[in-house]
This record gives sequence, C-alpha cells and structure tokens, in this order.
Amino acid sequence: MSTFDDADRDPEGRGTVVPDGAGPAGGPASVGGDGHTGGHADGEGRDDLRGVARRVALEAEVERLRDEVGQLQRAIESRAVIDQARGMVMVMCRCTPHSAWDVLVEVSQRTNTKLRTVAGSLVATTDGSTRMPRELSTALAEALRRRRGHRTHRQR
Repeated sequence: MSTFDDADRDPEGRGTVVPDGAGPAGGPASVGGDGHTGGHADGEGRDDLRGVARRVALEAEVERLRDEVGQLQRAIESRAVIDQARGMVMVMCRCTPHSAWDVLVEVSQRTNTKLRTVAGSLVATTDGSTRMPRELSTALAEALRRRRGHRTHRQR
C-alpha cells in the first residue's frame, strides 16, 4: 500500500509515490518535529527515499517488460512453425485450417508435448532425413485416421 498526497509531489508538480514502511530497516518512516522524514531538516532524506522507491519501481517494470518481449518473440517464432505444420496437416488429410489445428492440439495433448514442439518435429521431416519421434508420429497417425474417419462419416 502506498500513501500519496500533495506533500508527496516533486517541485515540478508530478506525483511521487512513497511506499508505506519506507523508513529505516523496513520500519515506518520517522517524522521529525518539522514534519520531514529522515535525518535532514530540509527533507533531503525523504527525497532520497522517493528516488530509491521510484528507481526500484522502474527497474521492476523494465524487467517485467523484458520478460514480456521475450515471450512475444518466442510466440512469433513458434507461430511460423505452427502455421507450416498446420499447412502440412491440411494437405495430409484434406481438411480446413481449423481441423488441422485440432489435429495438432490433439497430438500435443495425447503426448503431453508442447504444440510448438509437435509442429517443429513435423516440419523438420520435410528435408527427408529427419523422422518424428515415434510417440508423436503414432499420435499424429491416429489423429489423422480419426479425422479422415470423421470426415468420411460426415460425407455420407
């Protein structure tokens, strides 16, 4: 929880948040007879605490944003491989993009393997020298068989 009032504004009038319990050793801030915290009568100690609190908050935000950017970069990279695998499934069982997605998700869930790993394994087979791991290959064959049977049943 943070406190904030007009006394917590910097000279330019911008708001500054001072965390509760920002005093020495994590305890409450001490307030002198002049109404200022810390050991300086001119409020220097309070300004230092605000600066530290501001820096800590900014560093935490920067770290959070770095993590988010990393996750988004991995998602973009995975997306291309997943889309390629989906295209391969669409050709293999002559199905819609949605059905191909369902096949990949089914393989992922049945083998407890991340979808991007399933997709990467399938796409890697295009060079002719790489094989999918047996568990993934078996699960994919079963999912394709079910999808074909489902399509054949619906066409009747």
